[in-house]
Amino acid sequence: MKHYLFIAMLVVGLIYASCASRNSERILVREYCSVQSALVQDDVHKAQKAAKKISLESKDTQLTVAAERVVSASNVVQARMAFAELSKRMISLAESGQINAKGLKRVYCPGFYNNEGVFWLQPENQAVSNPYYGARMVDGTTVQQTY
Repeated sequence: MKHYLFIAMLVVGLIYASCASRNSERILVREYCSVQSALVQDDVHKAQKAAKKISLESKDTQLTVAAERVVSASNVVQARMAFAELSKRMISLAESGQINAKGLKRVYCPGFYNNEGVFWLQPENQAVSNPYYGARMVDGTTVQQTY
């Protein structure tokens, strides 16, 4: 009987952990999209607030460090440079299946970062809005992949 009780408790624990993990993923994706949207609007404070939530929620060290760089940015240019790092890590996590990116699209901007180009994620049901240039660059971006 004790054996069955132990197994039942283990199963409940695994289900709880799985649900908590999915909730954490949703928070990370939601807040990442909030950072992206805030930078489109040139709103550094709002971007930093969302990035702070990412750093508190994330269990991935690289993602946490990238989010903290957004938080510590002193202006919109620095926040956008840090967002490039944050995006690179989020895309890596999405492509490796560690974060569910269903409903997101990967977008490419060729002109940012000394014309090396950068990627970001945003909801696939939204028109492309460039967080690296905000309202200054509405064209010149390409959707690379939909998850």
